Amino acid sequence: MHSHETTAWMEALSAAVVDADGDVDPYGAVLEAVVSALPEVDGAVLCVVKAGKPVTVAVHGDVADPFTEAQRHLGQGPTVQTFEQRTTITSADLTTDIRWPKLGQMVVALPVRSVVCFPMGDPERPVTLTLYAAQPSALDHLDADLLRLVLAHTGIALAALAQRTRAQNLQRAIRTNEPISVATGILMTLHGCTEADAMAVMTAASRAQNRKLSDIAAEVVLTGAMPPPPTGS
Repeated sequence: MHSHETTAWMEALSAAVVDADGDVDPYGAVLEAVVSALPEVDGAVLCVVKAGKPVTVAVHGDVADPFTEAQRHLGQGPTVQTFEQRTTITSADLTTDIRWPKLGQMVVALPVRSVVCFPMGDPERPVTLTLYAAQPSALDHLDADLLRLVLAHTGIALAALAQRTRAQNLQRAIRTNEPISVATGILMTLHGCTEADAMAVMTAASRAQNRKLSDIAAEVVLTGAMPPPPTGS
């Protein structure tokens, strides 16, 4: 790969992180950069694991999602095995691979033959990156140096996006919990109740009125009034 081509996909990876708050799916942009860097690859899919099964986060290519769903349904395949063993899994031809005979039968209808699946992320938040091609053995001779470079930069991009997501979740939690803390203090001060009693009253009102606890708390902050007890209590 020429230096200007390498620069192009590396810039695309960087843009996926920098522009993560924009209209473009950042994980989809990461996969697009990966596929553009590796000409032998026809598509890619990024997965996490939930309840022991792969769940699609982002795809590049029309058949990436059906391929993951087939593995999810059968409980077998390279993505499943990568999650289980935390090691790179390859297949030169899924239709003849004896490790996953049921998957081999299902992918006959899909243009997915050769696959390589990499473990990404950390053990607490496992992620898999699966690359596929429509032709058998198409991924057998990927440029090893280029592949290492792509995986390293992809790992950095995914870690940065995960960190951004955690920071955004923390900010949302702080914004949600702040009025609850303030409301608790108001009820303790104006009505002489304990912290536990204040939370119990607001929680009971939230359930009885089918409203968010944060909305009940915001009302307390606005009025200073004790939430009414549930009907019949």
